[in-house]
Amino acid sequence: MKILIVGGDSRQCELGRRFLEAGDEVYTYALDLPLENAYAAESLPNALANADVIILPLPMTRDGIYINTPFYSGEKITLDEVFSGISKDSLLLCGKMSDALREKAKGLHLFFEDYYENELFLNENAYITAEGALSLAMERLNTTVKNSHVMIVGGGRIAKNLFLLLSAVNARVCFCARNDYDLRWAEALGAKTLDLASDTEDIENAVAKSRVIFNTVPVQVIPDCAFEKASKELLYIELAGDEALISPVLTKKGIYTVCAKALPSKYAPQSAGKLLYDTISCILKEKKGEKA
Repeated sequence: MKILIVGGDSRQCELGRRFLEAGDEVYTYALDLPLENAYAAESLPNALANADVIILPLPMTRDGIYINTPFYSGEKITLDEVFSGISKDSLLLCGKMSDALREKAKGLHLFFEDYYENELFLNENAYITAEGALSLAMERLNTTVKNSHVMIVGGGRIAKNLFLLLSAVNARVCFCARNDYDLRWAEALGAKTLDLASDTEDIENAVAKSRVIFNTVPVQVIPDCAFEKASKELLYIELAGDEALISPVLTKKGIYTVCAKALPSKYAPQSAGKLLYDTISCILKEKKGEKA
């Protein structure tokens, strides 16, 4: 099977290595990282036309126009270039495909799948992210996480994994969410919880106590007035997006902030790449069964 990997980061190297070990023919494009025994495609149109499977990165794009290629020094590659060059018999595998791109792919009659929708991938990727976030906190604090007051903002997979890891090292966790089910889940495990719909004063008090805040929500839900109460020793770790989600109040107060996007590729690229390979292998087996 001919595999074409376009763009991405260190996870794609581990992904390609495992496909090579399985006996597949691997080509890369727009990935200036070493991958022994893989072919560096010179022409994107030729590579797309001849590939059985095309794998785009996670996320496949950050702006809806260009492929995500953080380790590529050449010209940017548009999604249109890739979509228009794919053979109708090939399988396109993407990470975080928007509704607009999904409709575009359907309109071109492409055979595609979003591996980011796979439950196995989402759960394991959340754990890797949570472990990486805890590692970041341990590296940057000048004290132990044990007995430190920590806020987790959000109630999704990453937040729940973070809570379990932080509880295991005896951090004093305040689990902050809006969803009643998420709050009850944390309460059942002995957590102090805070409904984000609470009075601002309750949120201010929680922020004022915190040594670390992990945000997992893709919008700012902690008001700026609460961050005004933050200690100058606070460590704020943004896990849901880029710097735009970080309150300007934190910057103004000189509080140390970390924007930790794409954390799995930085913290544990081998584990993250293996997860990507396992997920894609399952998708390929399912697709093979559908065609049989």
